Amino acid sequence: MQLTDSQGNLVELGDRIGKGGEGNVYEVEGAPLQVAKIYHRTPLTEEQYSKLDWMVKKGTSSLNKISAWPEAILHKQPSNEPCGLLMPKVDKSRQLHDLYGTTNRRLHFPEVRWHHLLLAARNLAAAFHTLHKQGIVVGDVNQGNLMVNNRYNIRFIDCDSFQIIDGETTYYCPVVTPHFTPPELQSKKLDGIARTFDHDGFGLAVLIFHLVFVGRHPFAGRFRGEGDLLIEEAIAERRFAFSHDKEATMVEPPPYSLQLDDLPQGFAALFETAFRTGGINGTPRPTPEQWVKHLDALMSQRVACEIDDLHIYYKGLKACPWCRIEEEGGPTFFVAESGSSLVTDGRLAMLDEKINALRPVTFPDLPPSQIRPPVRVSHKITDEKAKMEFPDVAAMLLVVAAFLCLAGAASKIAFAVGSLMAIGAGAYLLRSPSGKARRQEFLNFDTQLDQLRNRMSQMGQAIARKHQQRKKQFDRNMAELRETVKRYCSEGDELKEVLREQTGAHKNDFLRSHLVRDHIADIPGMMEAMIPMLESYGVESALDVHKLGVYGVPLLSPELALELLEWRKLVEQGFVFKPEHGVTAADLERAQQAATQRFKISHARKILIGARHLESLALVGKAAMKRTTREFETLAAKWKEIARRKGQYQLNRTKLERSINVSPAVIVSVTLAVVVVGGLVTLIFG
Repeated sequence: MQLTDSQGNLVELGDRIGKGGEGNVYEVEGAPLQVAKIYHRTPLTEEQYSKLDWMVKKGTSSLNKISAWPEAILHKQPSNEPCGLLMPKVDKSRQLHDLYGTTNRRLHFPEVRWHHLLLAARNLAAAFHTLHKQGIVVGDVNQGNLMVNNRYNIRFIDCDSFQIIDGETTYYCPVVTPHFTPPELQSKKLDGIARTFDHDGFGLAVLIFHLVFVGRHPFAGRFRGEGDLLIEEAIAERRFAFSHDKEATMVEPPPYSLQLDDLPQGFAALFETAFRTGGINGTPRPTPEQWVKHLDALMSQRVACEIDDLHIYYKGLKACPWCRIEEEGGPTFFVAESGSSLVTDGRLAMLDEKINALRPVTFPDLPPSQIRPPVRVSHKITDEKAKMEFPDVAAMLLVVAAFLCLAGAASKIAFAVGSLMAIGAGAYLLRSPSGKARRQEFLNFDTQLDQLRNRMSQMGQAIARKHQQRKKQFDRNMAELRETVKRYCSEGDELKEVLREQTGAHKNDFLRSHLVRDHIADIPGMMEAMIPMLESYGVESALDVHKLGVYGVPLLSPELALELLEWRKLVEQGFVFKPEHGVTAADLERAQQAATQRFKISHARKILIGARHLESLALVGKAAMKRTTREFETLAAKWKEIARRKGQYQLNRTKLERSINVSPAVIVSVTLAVVVVGGLVTLIFG
């Protein structure tokens, strides 16, 4: 393919270095600071060409500093068809999520501390401000089109997707990433919809939250309502997981996370505005300038932890939040380049104390009586006699007719009168509107009661089945926790054997290098939409995939949890132990105390995390049982009310009438019985 730029200069493509949905990216021979993007669909449409031509002409030094801004349009020769772009190369940088994700940060940015993340967030907001000053809306805000280098400078890539306004012409951004899309645009087709700076403000706030809260997503948490909540559903309903207004959001943030109270009040309020009230009735979200101002202030108010100098936090706090997280059994977010964190006897003692203070957790029982359909309802007997109406009179006439027919032994006239009376009374009960209405009302009661009983029976079986499934999951976690506690409490030769099984830190490095987001296709049932929730709960790599880590993550079904565990097993099969790179038995003898400390810290955290998960599973099981049994009780109450009305209805009828006027078959049978028996008596004895 022969290519020329807008000035007719020849451009020769080198190796392909990237592939996306719109096109491929290539090195440019003889131009190490440039790359070429060739679109899959060529030639470009007139609208595409006009947009790119505007962008090339409007390029500035300020835009070049914060983005890979298009420099020239490429044309295919000899047709001269526009087919791609010439752009600056973003070198020595990585995607933004490699910085805020704990696992990748250890691999690619091992020197990073919390204030470096704040600096990256500050530069990110400044980059948005530069675009907005030029009237440019990003539109599809997401971590995939942002790059960061080791000086924490931010640059946008894929700038050709930005929303551009040229006079009266708007070049829209038709693509969207749901986890960064504001509530008012969720589930909408965005073709032809003009995005605003305020819409960008939501995505910017999500990215800043990712950086400040070390990879957590602001809408990833445990929903206290019915069922689980997808992140995009939580966004649409403004259920900010870290909000102070828990009653409104009904979402608990992931455990072992930074909290809004760990930040200056004014800075924390920006997140509340961005995620809870922004976009409602014209309320604006925080602007990039506001974020820059507050992030600059926060960086100037930082302090290092007295216990672990890797911990940097807001100096207005009484205690280090990172120590708090670690002492509760949470992960170590910041480690030295050696891959270890400070372990003191005091910290181990604190963990021991917390483990010893753990209370037994039990899964709630489901009494069979709570899901058993009611059998009968007692009715209040009153001395008040039922009011006589025509059907009641007809029933009494049938009895009188029976006596008259039996009197046929003495008088055939009595038999004749009785027969006519029986036929007339029976016909009235059978054919009259009032007689029919009484039978139909009684039938309606029985039909409703049978339907409700069947529904309650099916619901009770479903409730019991789901409760048993939750209990099995709880029991699996409990068994795993007990095994972890056993290993944690091991001593002497038993501890040495346990330590030898660990195979050293390099196995952890191997597992840590396999990110879940990079292996979505290898895990049956895994979807990209699940990744932010997993990462918010600390499951980023194969190293984080263990039973105590994956069970209890919202949206993660038991089946998918098992698939994750199977994937980890496959990853482990590719590990080869190399003693010269890892910890050998001799190393353990020489550094037993350090090895023991690392082992104890690791297992103490697993125990505390597992205990939290068990509590969560028990609470979820209790809430689910309460919710479902409440639904069952509602049906039972409805059944009892209908049964009560049926009983009251029956009490308002005479016993005789309700015994005869049950169905057409009973009425006919009684009538015929009166006439036939009376006829036989008359024939035999008359």
